[in-house]
Amino acid sequence: MDIDKLLMLDAEDIDYESLPDGVLKALAICEEPYIATYALGALYDRDREAARQVTLELLSDVEADEQLKAYAIKISSRESWLDEAVPSAIAGRADGPALISVAEAIASALYLSEVLDQAVVSRVRDMIHKSLELPYEQKQSLLAKLPAE
Repeated sequence: MDIDKLLMLDAEDIDYESLPDGVLKALAICEEPYIATYALGALYDRDREAARQVTLELLSDVEADEQLKAYAIKISSRESWLDEAVPSAIAGRADGPALISVAEAIASALYLSEVLDQAVVSRVRDMIHKSLELPYEQKQSLLAKLPAE
């Protein structure tokens, strides 16, 4: 089945496990966020390296859906490539769900290096302060979770 036909289906009606890697990669970066999220999850389950590549591409795309970026960060927080994912996420526009996921990933990171940590934490703190989407209380909560500078 070609991608255009898959995009006409509801996200839940697609059998992601039966799709070839190339189709999963294409769906993971498509403009339909529910399908993209399912496809990225299936790709992550099947091929971590392919999921890493797609995640980095999504996070550096300023037009990508914020919920999808948030999911990509959550996937990255389970892997040693979080060091690559966080800078990609904060290099572009990250606000709302994606910024929350970045802050939470940093706060609970097992794989974030000490060198990257200081530069990234400072940038994320600044982004939280400047966020137009996050309410004050949520900003304060996220800032409290981050490691001290």
